[in-house]
Amino acid sequence: SLPLGLRKIPVGAPAFSGGLPYVTAHQLRKSEMKTAKTFILIVVPSLASPGGVEKLAQSLSQLLSDDYELAIASFDSPGTIPYFSSHVPFYPLGDGPRLPLLMRGLTYLRAARKLSGLKKRLDVDLAISLLWRADLVYVLSTSGRKTISLAVINILGNTSNQLMVRLRIAVGFIYRRFDKILAITPDIAAEITTLFHVDP
Repeated sequence: SLPLGLRKIPVGAPAFSGGLPYVTAHQLRKSEMKTAKTFILIVVPSLASPGGVEKLAQSLSQLLSDDYELAIASFDSPGTIPYFSSHVPFYPLGDGPRLPLLMRGLTYLRAARKLSGLKKRLDVDLAISLLWRADLVYVLSTSGRKTISLAVINILGNTSNQLMVRLRIAVGFIYRRFDKILAITPDIAAEITTLFHVDP
């Protein structure tokens, strides 16, 4: 059974209607989910710029904050102010040094250690991560807390995701660590299922 009353949503399920921020909040606010003291942590690579993912994280946090304890964590430098204002607590954990590709795992492990400490301090019940970097760091941070990955951009044909395609076996291992993966379009769902062999 899934955590906190969340119903099973296959990775290859049809796209949701009504836009991701509303539908995600709708799914998470099902009547079986606890409404008191449930702490949700949204993990996103950055909130410093006016991008679509940044706006999504802000919108989702606003929709959920009436019913749940909530915070957002990013890998922005300490002291960063989110581009989109929000009353939700924000924890910029720092990015770390930009190491060569073969040593970049050290940067991810450093970020994972910081994220692990934050989860313990906040006593997080459920985490929602957006984009591959946040997905990877969250899994590396290790915990028994429940996790959801929101897949919001295409992988094939996206130059920023070429490494994910080349390392798809390792990426698939990471994605299978999540309790649930939600994709916003059938194309994205199909890509994740086909490339990374994620079971529905």
